[in-house]
Amino acid sequence: MKKLMTCCIAMLLLFTLTVDANAALKKPSVPNLKNKTVVQAMKKGNYKLNGIKIGNTYGYVKQKWVKPSFKVTSLYQRYDFEYHYFTERGDNTILYFTGKRGDKPEQYRLRSISFAGIPQYFTVSDMNKYWGEGDLYYPQAGTINYIQGNTLLSFDVNGSIAYVAQLHPEDIKEILRKFAF
Repeated sequence: MKKLMTCCIAMLLLFTLTVDANAALKKPSVPNLKNKTVVQAMKKGNYKLNGIKIGNTYGYVKQKWVKPSFKVTSLYQRYDFEYHYFTERGDNTILYFTGKRGDKPEQYRLRSISFAGIPQYFTVSDMNKYWGEGDLYYPQAGTINYIQGNTLLSFDVNGSIAYVAQLHPEDIKEILRKFAF
């Protein structure tokens, strides 16, 4: 009987420690696009989402956040993959990682953070009010896109926000190069 009781107590302690360790991991949340501090950080490219930012390794993110809802690997088997995190409200946070040949996945770097299904009502006029005039505007595949510093804001044809992405500075330069006239 004592052995059984000791075993039960040990299992209970082990379970409690596991639950506490998982509770320390974070689940992503959608940023407030009308908050001045958030806007400035996203435009500069140094916005941190629950302790992670562009340039962090996959290994670092794995330590900080809970397991994603699902993972998508590139169709062409390049050195990249995405992690998707869904919340109870239905919004989706997408982390895009890239690496080089010979890198282990833990060494891949975070290239972009995208937010889709944003629950807050946010329109083009809100963007102009809180974010100011953008660096570039271009239409693409049924959306109207605005570059604001290191952030891409994409609106549907009705003028409602479709998604927001904080991109790596090199990706922003490439977009500006392709679409600027």
